[in-house]
Amino acid sequence: WMGKLIPEWSSHLHVTRQIQAWIDVGNDASYESYEMPTWIRSSWSDSSSDNDEVAIYGIPADPLSNEPSWIKVAIHGRNDIVDDVDEAIPRPLVTNGEMKELQLAAQDFLRPDADTTRTRKKAA
Repeated sequence: WMGKLIPEWSSHLHVTRQIQAWIDVGNDASYESYEMPTWIRSSWSDSSSDNDEVAIYGIPADPLSNEPSWIKVAIHGRNDIVDDVDEAIPRPLVTNGEMKELQLAAQDFLRPDADTTRTRKKAA
């Protein structure tokens, strides 16, 4: 829609598929907001995908939520262009390969004992 709003920018704007997930980090207080604020790590490289360098970011666990041990983790900067935005709704489900990409990024950033296999996923 931005390309329609500002036509001279349309050749520079592309909608990309971004993956996010919630990872259960258990009862580890080091992932709560007072220990681990919202964060971003730039220049994470995944040699198994087409996305050379991306950033991984997250939101801490909320101790007041119904699921206080889940943190949100997402990859920013993926190159998967969505050609027809109108056709992309409802969004396709997150693939196993996309989930593996996010789990690898999370494993690289989170503490070694974090179980990145307990996840809920969503495409944006």
